[in-house]
Amino acid sequence: MRGQFLEVCDCSVPCPCWFVADADEDECTGVIAWQIEQGAIDGVDVTGLTAVSVSQHSGSRGAPGGHPKMRVVLIIDEKATEEQATLVAKAFSGQLGGPLGELAEMTASTPEVDRATVEFRSDGSSTTLSVDTDRRSRAMSANMTPILGATERITTIADSVMANLLGLGEVGKASGLTIDLPVHALDLSVENCSATRGRFSYVVN
Repeated sequence: MRGQFLEVCDCSVPCPCWFVADADEDECTGVIAWQIEQGAIDGVDVTGLTAVSVSQHSGSRGAPGGHPKMRVVLIIDEKATEEQATLVAKAFSGQLGGPLGELAEMTASTPEVDRATVEFRSDGSSTTLSVDTDRRSRAMSANMTPILGATERITTIADSVMANLLGLGEVGKASGLTIDLPVHALDLSVENCSATRGRFSYVVN
C-alpha cells in the first residue's frame, strides 16, 4: 500500500511522539489518517480508501511493551465494502505486521473500530481531513499548513522513530483540530497545534 498520511495532535510543534518523548503537558490526543492511493491487502484492492486512528495517552507513546493507558479508535472509510473494511482494520491495527505492526506495539490495547465518511484532501499548500459519522456531523476536522525553513523549503523529520514507521514527515501547524466522538468518550477542540504530513509505503503480510 502507498499513499499520503496526516498526523495532527494537541501538542506544540512538533509533536514529541515523533521522538519518543513525553507528550506536552503529559498528555497527547490526536489522529493519524492514511489515504491509500494504491494498494491491495490479501489480494483485495483497497485503493482510494482512508483509515483514521484516533488516540489518547499520557507520557511517552513509545513506552516499553506498549502504553498501558493509551486508548485507540480506528475509523474505516464508509466507502469500503465489508471485506475491504475487515482487511483495512486488520492492517491498520497492526495484525498484518510491517511498520503498522510496530506502530501498534506502542499501544497495549485493541482499538475500537468504527465506520465513517472520510474526506482527505491535499493540494501541496495545505492538507485537510474531515470525518462525519452517522451519529455526529463533522465528528473530526483538521487543516494543516507546512512550515517553511530558512531555505524556503518545507521543514522535514527524516530519522526519528515515527518517521521510520510513517514516512518522511513534513512539519506543519494545524489551524485547528476538532474531535467530537462522544460514543468513544473523545472530545477535543484546539487551535494552532502540531501537524505532520508525508507519504507512506507499506508491505503487509
